[in-house]
Amino acid sequence: MEGAADFGTGGPTDESDMVLITRKIEFSASHLYNNPELSPEENRRVFGKCNNPHGHGHNYALEVTVAGEPDPVTGMVLDLKELKEILEREVMLADGSPVLEL
Repeated sequence: MEGAADFGTGGPTDESDMVLITRKIEFSASHLYNNPELSPEENRRVFGKCNNPHGHGHNYALEVTVAGEPDPVTGMVLDLKELKEILEREVMLADGSPVLEL
């Protein structure tokens, strides 16, 4: 099929053979904006709610989609349990908090 993607299977892949699986994880993360060179009042004025001493948080949802041809034996592109383990290892810490390096 013209324009079909090659996903490392040795040649062009018919899109009708392609299966997509998506796994979603949700997590919360917080941050605190504070400039030690400013007074507490100035920090509150400049950074607003992001200067809360307890942090200011957001909720996030991450969706990862994997595309591929189903395995002829299992019928799976990737075991969802394996995808969950990859996401937990790469995105989440052991305590369930996200790994964010900003």
